[in-house]
Amino acid sequence: IGSNSSTQLLGPDDASYWGMTFSNDNSFLYFVKAGSGVSSLYKIPVLGDRAVKVLDNIENKISFSPDGTRFCFFRKLSKDETAIMIANADGADERVVATRKAPDYFSSYAISWSPDGRTIANVAGKWEKNGLQIIGIDVETGAQTPLSDSKWATTGGLEWLPDGTGLIATLGEIKTSQSQVWLIPYPAGEPRRITNDLANYGTVRVTSDSKTIMAGQYETQSSMWLIPKDRPDQAIPVSTERHPHFQWVKWAPGDRLVFGSSAGGDRDVWTINADGTGGRQLTSDTPDNVMPVASADGRYIVFVSTRAEKGINHLWRMDSNGDNEVQLTSGDIEWQPSITPDGKWIFFMSGQGEASSVSKVSIDGGEPVKIIAEKAYNPQVSPDGKFLLVGYKPDNEKVWRTAIVPIEGGNPVKILDIGQRHSLSVHWTSDGKGVSYVKTVDGISNIWTQPIDGTTAKQVTQFTSGEIVNFDWSPDGRLICSRTSKTRDVVLVRNFR
Repeated sequence: IGSNSSTQLLGPDDASYWGMTFSNDNSFLYFVKAGSGVSSLYKIPVLGDRAVKVLDNIENKISFSPDGTRFCFFRKLSKDETAIMIANADGADERVVATRKAPDYFSSYAISWSPDGRTIANVAGKWEKNGLQIIGIDVETGAQTPLSDSKWATTGGLEWLPDGTGLIATLGEIKTSQSQVWLIPYPAGEPRRITNDLANYGTVRVTSDSKTIMAGQYETQSSMWLIPKDRPDQAIPVSTERHPHFQWVKWAPGDRLVFGSSAGGDRDVWTINADGTGGRQLTSDTPDNVMPVASADGRYIVFVSTRAEKGINHLWRMDSNGDNEVQLTSGDIEWQPSITPDGKWIFFMSGQGEASSVSKVSIDGGEPVKIIAEKAYNPQVSPDGKFLLVGYKPDNEKVWRTAIVPIEGGNPVKILDIGQRHSLSVHWTSDGKGVSYVKTVDGISNIWTQPIDGTTAKQVTQFTSGEIVNFDWSPDGRLICSRTSKTRDVVLVRNFR
């Protein structure tokens, strides 16, 4: 930090790295390496040498005890149970400190061992219908106690102040999706916001004198682009609004688009003409109205909202002009809607992660019906209404695949070899003869199409920068996509107390 010099510790590898943590004596860097479905904790001397594996089955950041002889970490014991664990610094003698069963869970992102050695803090340790809560876990007994009465919508990093008088955390308030740096006094006191800007914050660290915070800062610029039929090199910007949640976009009748946007402050449903004119906000005064999709007959827009239960996604329906909002589902969590061409049924994802499945409900409401018993997500109804395109993972497999399933459910009729893709970025082509997906290389995304008949996949778009978050085909073969460019920095925050 003082000289601004850098040293490469490891060369490129076909893996991901995260959860970097220095040992208490600053001799070693611990990190998680993930690849081929396996994640493990390694350590390497800070001056560089051979990396040594410490422990398997660790997903994210660890935190050392005050004396540096042990560390705590998160582990997923099963699809319904998470745990806070402790192990020696060399990975030996691991033990369970506390467990939680669904719907409650521990966070893999935010964990910190207190300076007095008695408590492990975990942000998002308890999920309630009105938000996430910071809890403390007694190291010896496993007892769990709230460290603050406040509830939060999102969380990122977490770190005890070295003097034990509070915690530094990146948190998002329930009324907004923006993540800022907060001071949580301990053992009592009101949380105080430290940063106040348009950026978002993730990982945090605190220097040993408690005077400086290091934080990861990131901003996202989003835009919407139209690609004319058979002219992939002539992408036209529809909107260049700058905000972090301009992602889900779908075609609607009348050559219009429906999309989710935070341009009005909250996350709301908007509509706009394909030429960029006539933008209109359809929802307001409630948090998180997202993932809109219009029925082909132009009568309705179905969307996902947390208005009934804060923090819980349910399906809602409204008229195409935004009137007559009606709640359609009320289960644990429902999202990623797709409407049949006749406008009668909505297929959607219920649950999340390993507990996700695909169900359907009438557009007029009623009792949902489970369609796919296996783990599945992101159902997309085919243009002819006969099949579903889904992310699919049988219980005996470890990797998610893309599958085509009959509309009435049952076993897949075809598994497509396009790899594991982002849950929002695989869609039918307009004619239903192919499947399009996002392929990102060196931070640049383009859309590719894989014909159902198994012939060679072809690149559709010709972008040379930025990432594609979501896209949709129009019935006449035009393509709309939302694109993002991200700026990531590391910042120091001084004199925050």
